[in-house]
Amino acid sequence: MAVNKLGDALAGGATTFASDDDPELVKAAAPFSLKLMESLMTESPNHKGLLFATASGFTQYAFRTKWSSGPCTRSGRKGCSCLA
Repeated sequence: MAVNKLGDALAGGATTFASDDDPELVKAAAPFSLKLMESLMTESPNHKGLLFATASGFTQYAFRTKWSSGPCTRSGRKGCSCLA
């Protein structure tokens, strides 16, 4: 029950990293968050919100760390998430 409540909270807070103004902080904090969600999934593997948040988090992390190494064409910031 506690795992599901925490899963609900993590699944609902997916926009926190996306709206942060410090991409380097997000890049450094994301692995911990992803590992936490992975650990919760072992306890509650059918939690749809947690599954979605974890998959989305890994996708965003891969994009930000592997493909967005140059400056954004729209904002000029390195690691921008606007997908310009």
